[in-house]
Amino acid sequence: FNLQAQQAVADMHLHYKWTQQDVTTPAAAVALLEQHNIVMGVVIGTPAELALQLQALAADRIVPIFSPYREGGDWHRWAHDDSAVTRARAALSSGQYRGIGELHVIGGFAPAFDQADVLKQLLALGAEFDVPVMIHTEFSRPDFMLSVCKAFPDTRIVWAHSGALLEPADVDSVLARCGN
Repeated sequence: FNLQAQQAVADMHLHYKWTQQDVTTPAAAVALLEQHNIVMGVVIGTPAELALQLQALAADRIVPIFSPYREGGDWHRWAHDDSAVTRARAALSSGQYRGIGELHVIGGFAPAFDQADVLKQLLALGAEFDVPVMIHTEFSRPDFMLSVCKAFPDTRIVWAHSGALLEPADVDSVLARCGN
C-alpha cells in the first residue's frame, strides 16, 4: 500500500474524545489527517467542544457535528437527558456545528421509538436547522429506522453502521423507502 499514491479521502465518521486528547493533541490529530490525505473529516467530539478544537486548526478540513455526549457513559444515557436538546439548540444556533450525532440507539439502552422524546426533538432540530442527524443503530430488524424516516421525512439522516446487524436486504429495504 503506497501512501504517496493514496487518493483523497472524505471520512464521514471520526471521533475525538477526552481519552484521545491525553495522548494525541489536536495538532497531532490534524497532522495525522493530513498525512493520510483525509481532506474532509466529519468529527464527533466527546465532549462536543473537542471537535471545535480540531476545526480551529483546520477549518477547511474539519466538519464538527454536535454530540450530546459529555463523557464516556453518555452513549447510553443521552436518550433520557432532556438537557441534550437545549444544548443541541444552543450549539446549532452558534453556527459552529454542522450536524447532530452520533446518537447511539441500541436495544436495551434506548427507549422504543414511540417513547423516544429526546431523539424526536433532536431529529426535529435537524430539520429546523437543516443539518443531518447521525444515528448509530444496532437492531436486528429495520423497523426502528423505518419509523424514524416516516416520522421525520424532512430530516437528513446519516445512518452509521447500517449493516452492523441487519442483513443487506434489510438495509436496502430501508434505503429504498427512506428518501432522507
